[in-house]
Order: sequence, then structure tokens, then C-alpha cells
Amino acid sequence: ALIDYQSAFDISKKLTEKDPNNTQWQQDLSRYYDRVGDISAARGDRDGALKAYKNGLDIAKLLAARDPANVVWQTDLVASAWKLAEAGAKDRRLSHLRSH
Repeated sequence: ALIDYQSAFDISKKLTEKDPNNTQWQQDLSRYYDRVGDISAARGDRDGALKAYKNGLDIAKLLAARDPANVVWQTDLVASAWKLAEAGAKDRRLSHLRSH
């Protein structure tokens, strides 16, 4: 699954670089970052997951700020923030358990 998402992610990133004002491509890229984060987390790659979630959240923030009335973008922002927070919380819980 990671290979498929990575391929879609690469295409999405190239499209976004060609036309950074295309909000649909920005949204797609943000969602691909979240999916790559999900897969990285499932594989035990917390650093990779946190990085992917952070990148997705950065894009979601820009879109949500661009149009505060866009419910889809606001929902994506919350979902991305939740994923990053959850991954960070798991990382802190594991660190806490290792130190005891």
C-alpha cells in the first residue's frame, strides 16, 4: 500500500509544484501526506508519520485560512491536526513507558 500511496503522492506533489494555486491539488497532497503518515505509523515509523502528518497539516492550515466557510477544508484541518496530535501522544506515551 505504501508504494501505491507513494506513487500517487509523487504525482500529486509534481502537479502542485506546477500550479501551487490549484486548491484541489493542494487538498489532494495534504490528504496523501496523511495517508503516508497512517502507513508509516502502522509500520512503526513514528518519525516518518509525524513528519508526514505535519506536512499535511501545514497545507490544510493554508487551505482552511484561505476559505473559512469551506466546511470540507475545515474538516480536513481538524482531521490532520488530530492525526498529528494522536501520533505525538503515542510517541510521548511510549517514551514515558520506556523511561520507567
